[in-house]
Amino acid sequence: MEKKQLNIVRPLFPKTEDFIHEFENLLQTGQVTNNSPWVQEFEKELAKYIGVKYCAAIVNGEMALLLLLHALNLRGSVAVPSYTFSGTVHALVWNNLEPVFVDIESDTLTVDPKDLQTKIRPDTSAIVAVPIYGNPCNNFELEKIAGKYGLKLLYDSAPALGSEYDGKKLGNFGAAECFSFHATKVFSTMEGGAVVTNDEQLYQKICLLRNFGQHAESNCSDFGLNGKMTEICALIGIKNLPKLDSWVKRRNELVSYFSKEIGKVPGIGMQKVRDNSVSNHLYLFVSVNPDEYGMNRDELIVKFEKEGVIARRFFCNPVHKMECYNKYSQLALPNTKHASQNGLSLPLYSDMSFEEMYRIIEVIKQNSR
Repeated sequence: MEKKQLNIVRPLFPKTEDFIHEFENLLQTGQVTNNSPWVQEFEKELAKYIGVKYCAAIVNGEMALLLLLHALNLRGSVAVPSYTFSGTVHALVWNNLEPVFVDIESDTLTVDPKDLQTKIRPDTSAIVAVPIYGNPCNNFELEKIAGKYGLKLLYDSAPALGSEYDGKKLGNFGAAECFSFHATKVFSTMEGGAVVTNDEQLYQKICLLRNFGQHAESNCSDFGLNGKMTEICALIGIKNLPKLDSWVKRRNELVSYFSKEIGKVPGIGMQKVRDNSVSNHLYLFVSVNPDEYGMNRDELIVKFEKEGVIARRFFCNPVHKMECYNKYSQLALPNTKHASQNGLSLPLYSDMSFEEMYRIIEVIKQNSR
């Protein structure tokens, strides 16, 4: 019997019968966008889940970060990791901010506070940190640095809804955090995003900006954009949110199983999660040491593909090495370089069976030297 292909993601959505009645009703009302009732309910429930005062639902995660940066009226440069999705840095450039690329820790793959200290410039106005693959950053250290230099601390937490740091859900740290609910994420609304914060003034500004900056009939007080979430995405989010913690628990069980099985395989490393943190493990990240394992990362990917397992070289071009950021290409970011050249992301689903996980483990074990 042919094995079913394991794609890099397998998003979970509610069954149609679980929301068809509400969906039909909203279609009949014609209120399918413009911050209508389901969007407001979703914002309320998400803020409650995270434990913050305010949540502004946005059309997608990139728009959420764009609007947040604009709302803060930042100037000059912003410290940001290069080992992240390009959208993190693009949002800075679209706001006329210069990225100052910071290296990552070799084990957690999150912003290295020590390197960050060396990258603060006189014109630096903010830090944008990323809990990469859902793995929380060293938030305490980042808060100290931000406080020392008087910087805004922001998080592009696009991949990390459901993750925790020091007993709190991500979304509780810095001046604000942004999330993405794209179909590749652990928690998905098909497409969508949000900015969460405890700052009422900042929240009000973002709500204004997501509606073209319009504050009265035919009048705008700022250069806003159309960043509103649709009702159907909010409705799916409401149905999925109560399941999120159980999904994160399942993903951690699978990662624990994987870790025990491949722990003695030479040359295979995993992303470290701090003792005071819980990652939602967006992907199952591993690094390959070719001298110890017997083949390199790219050769192992080919072996996975032959077995119907789709692996990805996410960030094999870190942002500072991308064509549009060519002027930064000579920067020395050794841990970023190592992760981008040796890391691969493997499938991990919230409804993955242990049998499916063992298929992945088996490929690694069978090809070890």
